[in-house]
Amino acid sequence: AKEGFRLLVWLDQDFDQIYSSKIPITKVADFPKARFITWFGPLEGRLLERLGTSPVPMGITEIPSSLRAGVAEAMIAPSIWVVGTQLYSTFRYVNPIRIRYVPAFCVCTNKAWDVLPQKDQKALYEGREKWARDFCVKSRVDAEKCLAAMVQYGVRPVRSTPEEVSRIREKSLPIWDELSGKLYPKELLDEIKGHLAQYRAGKRK
Repeated sequence: AKEGFRLLVWLDQDFDQIYSSKIPITKVADFPKARFITWFGPLEGRLLERLGTSPVPMGITEIPSSLRAGVAEAMIAPSIWVVGTQLYSTFRYVNPIRIRYVPAFCVCTNKAWDVLPQKDQKALYEGREKWARDFCVKSRVDAEKCLAAMVQYGVRPVRSTPEEVSRIREKSLPIWDELSGKLYPKELLDEIKGHLAQYRAGKRK
């Protein structure tokens, strides 16, 4: 709001996977063997560095041609995007580890909001909770369909063992606290950790 924007809907596009055209990426020891693209910002870059790679920063529009040209061989991405860019013909492996949860947002400027008739503003606010639920459910369905289609095409699914998932988690989790106060307020991180702990406690019951 301070920057002149209004949040209309808070969504997500499910979890991303690890894709590779060179070798299967299932262990911490595999990450240094592939050149990863980083496109998702400094948090992703720090994660990949912590896992032993020297990530190649790149804009989203450069990625498909760069992967096809062999500038890099691996990346973290959503299955819907990989299908949409037809990179399933370049990637040979996918690790469906739930490596990154991806939020998404619909925003507009306050200036645009203020010119809307009040009845339309009211309709947007009243409808957005249902739209968010529907979007999240359907995006997960589409993500699963895209992943299954890629496997049917010939992309080979490879999986990390529970022990390797734990090793990846051990490498990753300290980044939360390292970047608090830099990329996001510590208070926000603490609040999210609290919600996460509460959610996981409920799932165990």
